[in-house]
Amino acid sequence: TIYTPMALYALHFVPWMFTLPHLDSMLDSLVYILPMTVAASMLGFCVASFVTEREASLMVVVFTSVVFLFLSGLTWPRYAMGAFWQLVGGFIPATWGIEGFIRLNSNGATFAQQSHPAMMLWGLAALYFAVAWILTRRFGLFAGARRTSPRTV
Repeated sequence: TIYTPMALYALHFVPWMFTLPHLDSMLDSLVYILPMTVAASMLGFCVASFVTEREASLMVVVFTSVVFLFLSGLTWPRYAMGAFWQLVGGFIPATWGIEGFIRLNSNGATFAQQSHPAMMLWGLAALYFAVAWILTRRFGLFAGARRTSPRTV
């Protein structure tokens, strides 16, 4: 719910302001952004279990953003990557999100034609939800949370 206005701004108003080609409908974009947001959030919960300090989370974002950008196929075509890197890229929600949004925005595809990327996003959301649930049950919400205890006087 919180991400919806930002998604509308980034997906519809920015292309409109700069007169970029924009072929999809607002409803298709909003329906497609739901599994993308859920999958990315669940991946964030999985990674948060390993971050012990708040400042370290920024370093995780900086380190993984360039790697995720290349593996998603936006800057380098996925078909030119080796099988291992294609497999690794398949576990990143941005890979399927970018593939679907390019088809929706640039090719004018409908949401019904994007069933494979959308199903992969829902599958990643379920996988990362299960992993996050296991990690949270095992280690607590954050790994650092179980190490810090209130001092008794």
